[in-house]
Amino acid sequence: ILQHEERVRLLNYQNNYIQSIRNLHNLPNLIFLDLYNNSIEAVGEELAQVTTLRVLMLGKNRIRAIRNLDALTKLDVLDLHSNLITKMEQLDSLSELRVLNLAGNQIRKVENIQCLQSLTELNVRRNRIQEALGLEELPALQRIFMSNNSIASFDLVPCLFQVKYLMELSLDGNAIAQSDPSFYRCFILNKIRTLRH
Repeated sequence: ILQHEERVRLLNYQNNYIQSIRNLHNLPNLIFLDLYNNSIEAVGEELAQVTTLRVLMLGKNRIRAIRNLDALTKLDVLDLHSNLITKMEQLDSLSELRVLNLAGNQIRKVENIQCLQSLTELNVRRNRIQEALGLEELPALQRIFMSNNSIASFDLVPCLFQVKYLMELSLDGNAIAQSDPSFYRCFILNKIRTLRH
């Protein structure tokens, strides 16, 4: 039992056997919630009670879908890596989100992220991604990590070449980078002049 829980701002319950997110209504000032490496299968409606949340760490759980984040409009960092998510969805209300980590899931398409106007970093490494849509509509985007996916052609990711301030791009481990590495590197550097890495 927590005393003075209304003053709690950071909560770390990493590496436990937590199966659901509950009892957050007494934490009105919570800004950082870390539930990494638990047994959570779904993001429940309970999160709507902590509208002050800025960082939500739910990596390495058993979450199958992105749900119930609508009330978290102040969220800055969302980490859902190493779960069982198959689709990028229900992110519309996260206009202040800067970092989105969906690495190590089962996502096939980068989509439904046009509303993330503050996003600077997208990590979708180790998924099943075959194509990407809408990245050019994100004015703050600077870093994209798409290594180890199933991207077979540049024609399936044309939006990558239209991201205005892209400084870092990772596509290694995809068919487009492996078939002819020297051509891949030259092609990328010629198409995206803003790259630093």
